Amino acid sequence: MKSKTLTNYVFIFAFLLMVTISAYNFGIFNDNFVSSQNTNYTKLLETYQEQKKPVVLIAYSESVRYCLEHLQDFKNLSKKYKESLGLIIVNIENSSGMDFANLNEIKVVPSFLLIDAKGDVQKLLQGYVELAELESEITALIKLGGIE
Repeated sequence: MKSKTLTNYVFIFAFLLMVTISAYNFGIFNDNFVSSQNTNYTKLLETYQEQKKPVVLIAYSESVRYCLEHLQDFKNLSKKYKESLGLIIVNIENSSGMDFANLNEIKVVPSFLLIDAKGDVQKLLQGYVELAELESEITALIKLGGIE
C-alpha cells in the first residue's frame, strides 16, 4: 500500500513540475511575451493594429540552438519596447504556431516578421540575425509608425 501512495505522490509531483515548466516556457509569467499552444496569433495582431502599434513577430523553434541561446534576448526586447511595439514570439513546434508560420510564409527559424502599425509587412528577416541589427530594424519600424 505504501508503494502505491509513493507512486501517486511521484506522479503528482512530476505533473506539477511539468505544468510549472510549461507555464514558464510559454511566457505565462510575462504578459507581453506570447508563445502558447492555444494563442490566436491573428487576433493578437489585430489587437495591436487597433492600438496602432507596429509588430515584430519572432518565429522560433526549441530545437534550433540559436533560438534557444537568444530566447531570453527576445524576451528582453519584449520588455524594452513594450510601450511602442507589439512583440509576439511564436513557437512553431506547436500546432497554432506552425499554422501561423505557414500562413505568413515563414520557412526558416528564427524569422522576424516586421509589420507596421497599418498591418503591412515591411520586412521579413530569416535565419541568423545579429541582435544589434534586429534592434536597428525595430527602431526603424517604430519610427515608420510615427511612435517613439
